[in-house]
Amino acid sequence: LSAQAAAVMLMTSQRVGTVIVLRDITDDVRRERARDALLDKLSTDVQAPLEEFGRTALGERQPLSSFAREMTRHAVALQKLIVEMRELTANLDARGLEQRQRALPLDTLIWAVANEWRQVAQATNLTLQVTIARSGLYILGDERRLRWALGNLLDNAIKYTPPGGTLSLEVVGEKNGRAFLRVRDNGVGIARADLTQVFARFVRGNPITATGRAIHAPGTGQGLTIARQIFEAHGGSIKLKSKQFVGTAVYVALPLTSPVSMEMPKVYTPELMEGETVRLSVSK
Repeated sequence: LSAQAAAVMLMTSQRVGTVIVLRDITDDVRRERARDALLDKLSTDVQAPLEEFGRTALGERQPLSSFAREMTRHAVALQKLIVEMRELTANLDARGLEQRQRALPLDTLIWAVANEWRQVAQATNLTLQVTIARSGLYILGDERRLRWALGNLLDNAIKYTPPGGTLSLEVVGEKNGRAFLRVRDNGVGIARADLTQVFARFVRGNPITATGRAIHAPGTGQGLTIARQIFEAHGGSIKLKSKQFVGTAVYVALPLTSPVSMEMPKVYTPELMEGETVRLSVSK
């Protein structure tokens, strides 16, 4: 709790009491601790590729192409970490998103996300497929945050899918006023014991390949947490299914909206409220 005290004075400068205001700062403290943990993680992940470069320069027998792929992987991860750090301090509830929401063509949003991550997938020898089973849908939302949230799902699929694998970004269809999306991969999957914790902040599992090799992917373990907050702030939902050594599928539902918003014109004078009915202009 944060406490502030002030004296209550009369006009005659006589003190008659004291006012104490208590404020719950639990959320502020949690955000500050999360930010500190993220900065520590960011510092560690910045250092990792530099150390790798130093070892290569000293003559380790590692192909340059392999090192370049590893640098690309770290660079993308660091970019994502910086975005996550900014999102920690942002207002992710529906009220905070209202001013930045607009009608978004879902097809355009999907292709924009796919184009952002296609080269990253190709750099790790993965195939990214896009499937749009139902075109022409519109959702109401903050484009920047939705692109980040969907990109995070692709980022995870890329991290945990061995070279030669396939991942997909799909618009499955719509039902009851909601659009349904899916991100799938044929990667290493998630162990059953870790499935209950996938949306917990700063909790990371221990993914391994079918041969038992551990996968050490850069990250903070909070990407899915923030992605879920973004989808839920848009009135949507997210769920995940996975089978170890088979693959993972993430399902997202988002409310649909009309492609054109209708606004009533503003009326400034009382006399305009009288007389015959007139045709109103419509803002598109």
